Amino acid sequence: MSETTVKLLTADDFYRLPDDGHSYELSRGERVEMTPPGFEHSDLMLGIGSSLRVYVKAHRLGVAVVEGGFLLDRDP
Repeated sequence: MSETTVKLLTADDFYRLPDDGHSYELSRGERVEMTPPGFEHSDLMLGIGSSLRVYVKAHRLGVAVVEGGFLLDRDP
């Protein structure tokens, strides 16, 4: 029985990887390729994001963004 050891990446390791033209996210130390969003997803995000931005600005609540990169943890 052979065991495969996977090296878990930190956020710093992940950001240092070369850009190969694909989109990835870091999940629990593993690089996961992301499927590009389709038309329906993009249309929905624009509708929700537009309404949310208008509300947030009108009530001076800060900023509203969609599909930004978020760092939730630095180390697996």
